[in-house]
Amino acid sequence: MEKEAICKVCGSNSFLDVFQVKDTLVSGNYFNIKECEKCGLRITYPYPEASKLGSYYLSKDYISHTDRKTTFFEKLYGFVKKYAIKKKVSLVKDFGTNALDMGCGTGSFLEALRNSGKKVYGIEPDEGARAIAVKKAGCEVYPDLNMYLNLQAGLLMDCITLWHVLEHIPDFDLTILKLVNALSEGGKLLIAVPMSKSYDAAYYGSNWAAYDVPRHLFHFNRETLKAICEKSGLKLISHNPMFFDSFYVSILSERSKKRKFAFLRGSWIGLVSNLYALFGVSPYSSEIFIFEKK
Repeated sequence: MEKEAICKVCGSNSFLDVFQVKDTLVSGNYFNIKECEKCGLRITYPYPEASKLGSYYLSKDYISHTDRKTTFFEKLYGFVKKYAIKKKVSLVKDFGTNALDMGCGTGSFLEALRNSGKKVYGIEPDEGARAIAVKKAGCEVYPDLNMYLNLQAGLLMDCITLWHVLEHIPDFDLTILKLVNALSEGGKLLIAVPMSKSYDAAYYGSNWAAYDVPRHLFHFNRETLKAICEKSGLKLISHNPMFFDSFYVSILSERSKKRKFAFLRGSWIGLVSNLYALFGVSPYSSEIFIFEKK
């Protein structure tokens, strides 16, 4: 029997059915997207049991777990990734002397952060990606948050980052609380997530690649992310655009629809999405939120 959906942001059990989204990466199955009537949080529901979630990441095309650059798209992703990492490092360079990157993938950001002079730690559940991260960043990388907290008990972080990670975590509300407790006084928590109210999300609807079901379990907007973080003892300092995400997500969305000229079509929609955000009509496709521990 399907359990009743309870919103992790506001506690409501009243949800609207939005549409079904197809997993185009692994299973080909369809998953429901529901929206909380009270706060607007969108959820993938029901999502697979925690013990089965890992199987939905088992694809050679899951680009976050590899540094492969054989196709044009992989090479383009690698080029943009280098630029994005520089921007991320510039965002956190003044936030203390140590940092934890949760969901660090193959460790490219950790490596750059270590080279900037910080003492770094990582968390990455995927064994293959974790091995690459350890070798690349030369630091301790743990398979999960609980192991990190147990082995580094008493160590407080000046900065904790989650780059497109929070939407993957079933108990994201409890995870935020644990991370807040692991922050030093005035420490910063940076969270990057796709924005479910962006122009490209509205344009592509159920074909929006950033729904990425069932790997993405939750689909945030500015208000829902701010609400859960403030409830956890954080205050919002700023939110920043991720300009390239609209292009990447829109091109992926076009490719999933198997349309001709997917790259050109996606690039155009990505540009329009950024322009809508620039003029305040809607959020950017993805945004980075900087929170501070109260």
